[in-house]
Amino acid sequence: PFADPASEDSQLFKFFSSVAEDPQKILLVALHPRTGQPQASLTLQHNTANPRGEAKRHRCELTTFFVDPKSQSKGLGCLMLSHAESVARDISPQITFITLDARSTQKRALSCYFRSGYKQWGVMPNYATTADGSVHSGHFLHKRIRNQKLRLATNFTKYLTKPSVNSFWDPLFPDVDPSKETVVFVHGFPDTAKTWSGMSEHFKNSGFNVLVPNLPGYAPVWQESLPDSMQPYSIQALEEELFLYISRNTNEAVHLVGHDWGAVISQQFSINHPTKLLSLTTLAIPFNLFSNTVKFNPTQLISSSYMITFQLPHPLPEMALINHGGIERLFKTWSPTWNERERSDYAASVKDKLANRSAITAALHYYRSNVGLASTIMRFFVILLTPILPFLKLGVFSSLLKFIPETVLSALLLHELKLSNVNKDLRPKILQLGGATDGCVQIEMFKLLKNDSDANYMIIENAGHWLHLEQPDKVHRVVEAHITRFSTKRKKN
Repeated sequence: PFADPASEDSQLFKFFSSVAEDPQKILLVALHPRTGQPQASLTLQHNTANPRGEAKRHRCELTTFFVDPKSQSKGLGCLMLSHAESVARDISPQITFITLDARSTQKRALSCYFRSGYKQWGVMPNYATTADGSVHSGHFLHKRIRNQKLRLATNFTKYLTKPSVNSFWDPLFPDVDPSKETVVFVHGFPDTAKTWSGMSEHFKNSGFNVLVPNLPGYAPVWQESLPDSMQPYSIQALEEELFLYISRNTNEAVHLVGHDWGAVISQQFSINHPTKLLSLTTLAIPFNLFSNTVKFNPTQLISSSYMITFQLPHPLPEMALINHGGIERLFKTWSPTWNERERSDYAASVKDKLANRSAITAALHYYRSNVGLASTIMRFFVILLTPILPFLKLGVFSSLLKFIPETVLSALLLHELKLSNVNKDLRPKILQLGGATDGCVQIEMFKLLKNDSDANYMIIENAGHWLHLEQPDKVHRVVEAHITRFSTKRKKN
């Protein structure tokens, strides 16, 4: 009756009636305040009333979402989406996710979904054919609407032909042998999953399953996949994506090895999911990094000043890294004792992978999302601070920092990950490795860990930031000894 009160034969009336009669569907309609005409509608489909639908009870599917063209630029779509999430939460306490899909040409809708926090988990290349015969891809998204963690079984996500820009993605599509323990390797910046080729092969030959994903945004993606929002690259969102990636491949606890940003994400994972880990090994980034910087070693701020320059507006940092030797300089500064030929060759291979505009921008979004307040105001001060930072008198600077509350400093610098926040039973199973000549994270930051009785760390001599590539044999032995110590299946065998 909304479409034409005088006629119940209208297509819209028939559609609304058919939806309303289905007990597993809920119809939401937005009416114009003066005319009473529908401006938008969507349907939520759920299986909570179906005794045989237990496999889908944890999610609600959003379908047939229409917004009147005259209302599409007024925020009505996002408002409807928010209301639909509230309704979905009220349907049943079991519903944890909303899922949906959209054609690639629906760019306004996709933008609304990304701004509303929906994450893309897959793409179907031949999703839809339009009237003119054109074939378009389809985007599949989901959003967690409750904080409840699910133990997800493996599904077909890892077999998609193209990766999502927001998800961990493994090009090898590994099959996990349940009789073996699994080691997950997470790389950092600037790098790719290739960084683990030697170590993953070593552990595979030693009888482990190995999972070596690309970080979200680093996998080969096409331009339309890059989100407008930086939200998918917050530490919390990245950690949740890692949880989903691991859960898709195995339901058992794993050994986790992370380098650089991979170490940061792994640290957050250890805080949120201690029962999902058999052991944790972090390379190049220790726990308590920024609190120890402020309290004991403010010179680390000089080594970390590159993070500030990454806050500059797009595309300045991207151009500096790709077109003006920035990546090569990072490798030379962070690993000064690495064999020059090996270092140059590896830096060139990484640069080649990140040269795609989507990849390098996504990589920098990690810093833009997490360093500082990720705000326009912060970036304005960054521009003023960068030129003078190397000239600050560190003694005076250190004294000033001590008057600023630690919580404020953590907000201004980086999300702090403290070892004390990790479950006590897991702390002895964490090994932190640092390179003696690392130009990114000063070795003093690892030595300060001696003040924490729960910290287990080791310094690798004649190695810098990429210690696993500079001293592969030694690092492989150390990591394997640590993992074997907390292995259960290998001990039984």
